[in-house]
Amino acid sequence: MKNEMLSRFSEWLAGAIGGTSIKILEFHPSQQRLIDQNWSVLADIDGVPKSFSIRKTVPLTVFAGHTIAEEFTLLQVAHEHGVKVPRPIAFCDDPDVLGSSFALLEKIYGTSFGVDVVRDLSLGGDRSTLAQRLGRELAKIHRICPSVSRLSFLDAPTSPPAATEIARMRSIVDRLNIRRPALEWGLRWAEINATNPERITFVHSDFHTGNYILDSWGLAAVLEWKSATRGHFVQNTGVSVEMTSRQAVSERVQSSMTVMEWNRERRSMIRPCVIGRSSRICVARFSPCRWDNSIVPTISRH
Repeated sequence: MKNEMLSRFSEWLAGAIGGTSIKILEFHPSQQRLIDQNWSVLADIDGVPKSFSIRKTVPLTVFAGHTIAEEFTLLQVAHEHGVKVPRPIAFCDDPDVLGSSFALLEKIYGTSFGVDVVRDLSLGGDRSTLAQRLGRELAKIHRICPSVSRLSFLDAPTSPPAATEIARMRSIVDRLNIRRPALEWGLRWAEINATNPERITFVHSDFHTGNYILDSWGLAAVLEWKSATRGHFVQNTGVSVEMTSRQAVSERVQSSMTVMEWNRERRSMIRPCVIGRSSRICVARFSPCRWDNSIVPTISRH
């Protein structure tokens, strides 16, 4: 990174966190996902080394979800409700600092790489305990009131959440002008069998292995809030089921639903997220359609 940009960032950081003497020791990309860039920062602040993460939007992406500013607000609200997320520190909307808007977050150590998570059983501590912890995090997320004034950018459903999601998926397929008979069949099945939930809740919408960080002790943080919306809580469960087929690498892992265990004796997902049998069937059949619909745009733009 150019010295002039590092200098501007140092000045901004001093104002954001109140430091008087700041020296940037490291500033480099740590991970790039489909939508965002993550950067690692190590700074000497008044003689004390501190680590941060920076999230920037990758330009020219499609189906990007919430903006960085909106995601920062979501992280603030989630953090205030006790959800395990990287602590949001400051937001910068001045493109002269780093070239685009960015969020400064607490640095979280661990891994979110799905293949490592499902293969390395030393990550996350005891898997049964981890499954319960993930369920508790989902419960905290579902308790967030979607009518909070700061979340006004979340669209209020004009129809049952399932119908809204199906319409969104169909519009994506229509825009791409592709033929996916199996996907169309799945969407139609989901449309016929959709139910209208009694209560609309706040949902993460992308809660699965790969979108949370684990360390050797357990859950370190829940990531990727760009798809958060108002909907039915079972949507979070469906995404978790969906990702099993992508990241399961052994019969043992697949039977445990990729970290989020399906408790066969109690015939339910994690206790805070219990769903009925008919809902489980709907999730199991509908979620592969969601995965197909989410991956097709990504493949198409390459």
